[in-house]
Amino acid sequence: MLEWLALEGGIVLSWWALVTLAGAAALPLCVRLLGGLPDRGYTLARAAGLLLVGLVFWLLAMFGFITNTPDSMILAWLIVLLIGAVVFISGERIDLRAWWRENRTLIGVSEILFALMLIGWAFFRAQQNSLLGTEKPMELAFLSSVMHSASFPPADPWLSGYAISYYYFGYVIMGMLSTLSGVTSAIGFNMTAALLFALTGLSAFGVAYNLARSRALEMAHNAARQYGRAAALAAGALGLACVTLLGNFQLPLVEIPYQTGAADANYLAIWNLNERQTPIAAPRESLDQWGDWWWFRSARVISDRSLDGNHSEVIDEFPAFSFVLADIHPHVLALPFAALAVGLALNLVLTRRRPTNREIVFYALVTGGLIFLNTWDGPIYMVLLVGAEALRRVIYGGAGRISGRDW
Repeated sequence: MLEWLALEGGIVLSWWALVTLAGAAALPLCVRLLGGLPDRGYTLARAAGLLLVGLVFWLLAMFGFITNTPDSMILAWLIVLLIGAVVFISGERIDLRAWWRENRTLIGVSEILFALMLIGWAFFRAQQNSLLGTEKPMELAFLSSVMHSASFPPADPWLSGYAISYYYFGYVIMGMLSTLSGVTSAIGFNMTAALLFALTGLSAFGVAYNLARSRALEMAHNAARQYGRAAALAAGALGLACVTLLGNFQLPLVEIPYQTGAADANYLAIWNLNERQTPIAAPRESLDQWGDWWWFRSARVISDRSLDGNHSEVIDEFPAFSFVLADIHPHVLALPFAALAVGLALNLVLTRRRPTNREIVFYALVTGGLIFLNTWDGPIYMVLLVGAEALRRVIYGGAGRISGRDW
């Protein structure tokens, strides 16, 4: 790994720096608008920054004000930073020293986690970086088209003279990072896979931390608050692991018994999984004998049948499977921003008051970005945000009250 870092560490460092700068541009906005969260949106700032910079860049290019160049991307970053700074200084005073004292441990832990996840998954992708299988050629074509089109919408890579008629916003964001870091679309593809793992993990960590920490801050005793910080960090780590690393029951309950010959037909019939209904003829004693794609069945554990009785395949991917497969479908590109939307819903409840007009615009931009990242996510997270507002009204009343926290 040390040799790999010496050769490719500069690329990973450039992506870390670019994503961190995007988070820095959005941080003033998050600190002002996500005041219900104990960390005021620090752990969500990178996801928010990428989404907002991408939206500004895409919209300006769509309307013909800018072209698809690195200078235009930097301009979009400056616009987000300027808007965030204006929003930050125009509100009531925030005690940043108190905020730092409360969150310095979290900041250190989250920075280390993000760097380790990005480096670790980039190294993982470097060991199997082929882009020839599954739907990677299609996604690589989308990313290449976004990077090489002078304006938006980008050119359709299969139909000359036409534009991509698909929700391609995720490829715009990752194309920006690829262009600014000076890498080809192929390298950008693999770095995208690494970034999605790290950014989803960081955002999930932040949501779980804020949920647990908000409970501790309600306690009056200082010792309870100090203990609550450690418990919140543990909750954040658990949330990160559950979202990015854990899978389902298929490996221990189906795959291992099937591959080792321990499962008979009656046992496999209980699970009724496609291609795992008949016992294996010759047990495979070592993992090397299982084949390269044994893990693929873990994303096909829901069984369904058509009216004529034939088995119908149902795709039920989970994040860990998607990260290993490394297809950058829109639903994978949207994962860190979906976690961001969950954080916004939590903020809605914890602010204990009606959202301000600025907060509503911010929520709308995130939801709109999700719609163009992966259209199917739009209704889900709109319902989540509306439900969070309904919950706030039930708990705190229609108008609610302003939080009494001094930071």
